[in-house]
Amino acid sequence: MTLKVAILARRAELSQWQVESLNIASRYLDVALYLVAPDKASQTPEFQHMAYRLLTAFSLNNRLTRRATFAMPMEALQELSLESGKDGLRLPFLVVDALIARGITAIINFGPSIEPPAGLDVIAYASPGSSYYGGGAAGFEEMRAGAQCAEIRVEKHSANTPVAAVLAHCYSRVYHHSYMRTASDYQHNAMLLLKPAMERLVVGDCLTTVESCPRTEIPGNLAVMAFVFRMGHRYLRRLLYGALVEKRWNVIIAEFSGFVGLDNLSITRGRVPVLGKSHSFYADPFFSHDGQKIRLEALNKYNGVGEILELDVDSLEPSEAYLTGWHYSYPFSFCENGREYLLPEVSSHSEPYVIAAPFTEGAEVIPLEGFDGRRVLDGTLFIHDGYHYIFGGLDGSAESCLYLYYSQALTGPYRAHPKNPIVIDPRLARMGGRIQVVDGQIYRFGQNNSRGYGDGLTVCEIVSLSPDDYRERIVGSVGFVDACGPHTVDISNGRMVMDFYTDTFSLFAGYRRLSARILRQLRGRKPNVGGGCRIL
Repeated sequence: MTLKVAILARRAELSQWQVESLNIASRYLDVALYLVAPDKASQTPEFQHMAYRLLTAFSLNNRLTRRATFAMPMEALQELSLESGKDGLRLPFLVVDALIARGITAIINFGPSIEPPAGLDVIAYASPGSSYYGGGAAGFEEMRAGAQCAEIRVEKHSANTPVAAVLAHCYSRVYHHSYMRTASDYQHNAMLLLKPAMERLVVGDCLTTVESCPRTEIPGNLAVMAFVFRMGHRYLRRLLYGALVEKRWNVIIAEFSGFVGLDNLSITRGRVPVLGKSHSFYADPFFSHDGQKIRLEALNKYNGVGEILELDVDSLEPSEAYLTGWHYSYPFSFCENGREYLLPEVSSHSEPYVIAAPFTEGAEVIPLEGFDGRRVLDGTLFIHDGYHYIFGGLDGSAESCLYLYYSQALTGPYRAHPKNPIVIDPRLARMGGRIQVVDGQIYRFGQNNSRGYGDGLTVCEIVSLSPDDYRERIVGSVGFVDACGPHTVDISNGRMVMDFYTDTFSLFAGYRRLSARILRQLRGRKPNVGGGCRIL
């Protein structure tokens, strides 16, 4: 089912993110008209708003804001002038009548905020902490308020209705040291939101109703200068942190007695291993299938890349690293038909693959079909109702977006879930450990990256999982009171293992970060499955 719609914009070209949002949602849209209505008020170069204009001109220049053309016949392009209405701008009555006569039922508004006309719905982006997305810069108000995330909504506005129907919503991360990164993440996530909104609109559904967001006043010069000063101060602090502070990651094994109290953990209530001489941290721990070993990422202090090794559960003594040569992390393990497998993260050099036990020289490396070049981060497999599901992030958006793939066989072919991305929220999108089944209920751990990478987990209950549907709800969190983290947790036989980090002063912190990044770039990315896999 498709909806016949018109697009309202300020100019004949849209931003790239707007074009891509329409393309992603195209199966639900029949775009019949493209209406151009310049917002004359926003084009007035008032002196008191000059700083804001300069800030947005420099900060909002990225791939997603570049001008792009939405493919339509020239005869579908029409220019018009908006009129003054009761509470703002409105479409001329003759234009409204013409739209209705053509069978158009809704207007997707990327232009000035308008009053919803009788007989037509207006679909618009909104954010409770900012102005309407089409009329203000993304994330500005959230950064001013010190928020961790920016909420993005797609709303349906109808005539003579004081509330808006929320068709879809998500969150993007606020980078307090960078307006450019904040806006880019906002635009990327907004781009993905129109499709689920149209899915609900065609069936007459919505998530909830809310009061319409008021249009935010454009900030004055003094407010913008204060904003830039605070952002610059945070950027300087970030540079000093990167140059002089190291995150010392390690793992802890402790007793598990239930989900109550997991937000109040302490690194004094468990056993912590001593790092091996050739490794600078341990992270991403998982139990082996028999529960006798802990597999984890160990960062090689000499080349800055991750290796996989094992710890004995009782003694916490490490083995020799046995996955080396490229960067390996997140050694998720599982058992099928009596055989154990590893699904390590190999996004630096390959599409996902599994390794069959025994994990010795010459171990069987099994490619997974259907990923078509996608590099999956923190891939986590879960078998449910006869299907193999792989949860994971994609390179470039893993901190905010979670994707799901499914197959009836371990080796595939895997298909992208129709609800992808199934989560758009930096507080819980990136996978943070094995999916657990407790008393018949399914729980997923998602990394909370809204405050920074790796600082805690969000616990979500999966309430619907099938090849056609995915839904979850937040039920708790996991965190330490005397350390940062975790960002990975595993539970087995009444025990849990997780990672944490503490900040430590080091004159070599910046050197190590920079050298590790340069080394990874020099190694490059090879498009081969299993390429570079070396098991010692």
